[in-house]
Amino acid sequence: MRLAFYVSSIAKLDRQDLIVCNNVESLPIGLYLKRKWGCRLLADLHEYAAAGHRHAAKRDRAIRLCRDCFPHIDQALTVSHGLEKLYKDDFSLDCKVVPNVPYRHPGPHSPCCVDRPPFRMVCHGICAAGRGLLELLELAALLENSWSLTLMLVPPESNRGSTTYDLIVGRAAALKNVEIRPPVPADQVVSEISKYDAGVYLMPGDSLNKIHAMPNKFYDFIQAGLAVFVGPDLLEMAEFVSSNSCGLVCEAHSPTSMASLLASIDSERLLALKAGSRATAAQWCHEVHEDRLLDYALTLCRPESSAG
Repeated sequence: MRLAFYVSSIAKLDRQDLIVCNNVESLPIGLYLKRKWGCRLLADLHEYAAAGHRHAAKRDRAIRLCRDCFPHIDQALTVSHGLEKLYKDDFSLDCKVVPNVPYRHPGPHSPCCVDRPPFRMVCHGICAAGRGLLELLELAALLENSWSLTLMLVPPESNRGSTTYDLIVGRAAALKNVEIRPPVPADQVVSEISKYDAGVYLMPGDSLNKIHAMPNKFYDFIQAGLAVFVGPDLLEMAEFVSSNSCGLVCEAHSPTSMASLLASIDSERLLALKAGSRATAAQWCHEVHEDRLLDYALTLCRPESSAG
């Protein structure tokens, strides 16, 4: 009933020139409105829709939606080249890659503790299972005297995620080099984390979406001028930090492996990686990529643009 009310409410709107669907599940509604209004449809696909479902029925439904809807959309966007390739190989869908990057941060950027450790690592975002937060606490425990860890976590909105949040808070309280801070508004995240030395991403690469993820958090690290440390199974992020000299990749996905890597870092190496991030940030900001996104949208809105 709620969905029917939602669809009927949208259908009463005046004609729009462009419909943007933010996931595969919304495509049937978008295609209905496209036919009703005779306009164009852009699919903004942040994840690979045919993966990431625990239940086979949900996965099969997502695959059916892809097969049924993709031939009728006018343009598709995604966030990484790995996801672009998956959509091309599996569904013959051509996607444009537009990264989820923040606005340019002019500084100042905090220098690292150049004389001696402890260095400061940070991780921010939604507190949820499967995001490597427990692994980060294990990592901090292994580096008690050489690194500190700050978690800026967004608490769960419902009781569904409260168990994970309570577990993180409880374990962090037992570690003297770990601090949990409340989140800041989205437009203040980069400025706030720029006070640290490193961003660490130890999420397990246990799905195609994680393997090929290029999340907002990662670009926040870059824009904040942090050295970025990731696990080897996060292929897209690992390739980025290696090719841009702004971070390092540990040998195995484990707190022990990451601890060995971080323990080997001295202030000189850390400063070099932070400088690499600051140099890279100039090309990975909203100001650079927004024109491409607007161009895709405006092209679709032109009368001569052909609808699928």
